[in-house]
Amino acid sequence: MTPPESRSATGKGPVGDGKQFGADLHRLYRAGRVHLPDFAIKYADSTELVHQAGRALAALRDTCPSLLTFTYLKQVQEELQNGMRTTALSVHDAGEALVKAAEAYARSDDDAQSEFTKLMADPAHRVLLDRGPAPGRQWHAPPEAR
Repeated sequence: MTPPESRSATGKGPVGDGKQFGADLHRLYRAGRVHLPDFAIKYADSTELVHQAGRALAALRDTCPSLLTFTYLKQVQEELQNGMRTTALSVHDAGEALVKAAEAYARSDDDAQSEFTKLMADPAHRVLLDRGPAPGRQWHAPPEAR
């Protein structure tokens, strides 16, 4: 979702304009750059725990093959792990999309671009942005979460 390329930066953007719009875009950028990737990492880590639980269930099922409960629990574990894996990757992708959208829309409005650039350079905001992984650049889901 990008603004029309033919529109010049005039101070009146297609979806908003001005300093507040720039601040809103910065919040979207921060959510995509830090908050969503952080959540994706936590979710991927939890997926590994569900995977470990599945290995334990498989071992129990092997020792007591007559107990169907272990088979059903193993099926539930596999469904849960797959859903969590998909969610972690989707949240990560949503973060990438937010970053790209915020950058694209900031370019569509002079005042928004100015405020966005100012906030990006502010040391208080840089600490938060610099500590987290950039979506798609540094973080990759563990193999068990893919």
